[in-house]
Amino acid sequence: MAGLSEGFFHADPTVVLEALTEWSIRTRDEPDDYLISLAITLYNDGNNTPQRLLRALEIELVGDDIPLSRLGMSARFCG
Repeated sequence: MAGLSEGFFHADPTVVLEALTEWSIRTRDEPDDYLISLAITLYNDGNNTPQRLLRALEIELVGDDIPLSRLGMSARFCG
């Protein structure tokens, strides 16, 4: 998160970190600056619980048809 502007981080860090941790576990991939920035944006759009934020990330990056937990590959290569 060090690469992001401090003023941009208006989201609750606990919620964002919990959602990104779950994302990392499910995808077996570490979040990059793009994913962190997207998570913050989605949080600020009203996805203010870890579950809502994780689902919003799934929809944004993978699509609404396939749950992230069913993917056999990294979500980075989807969408």
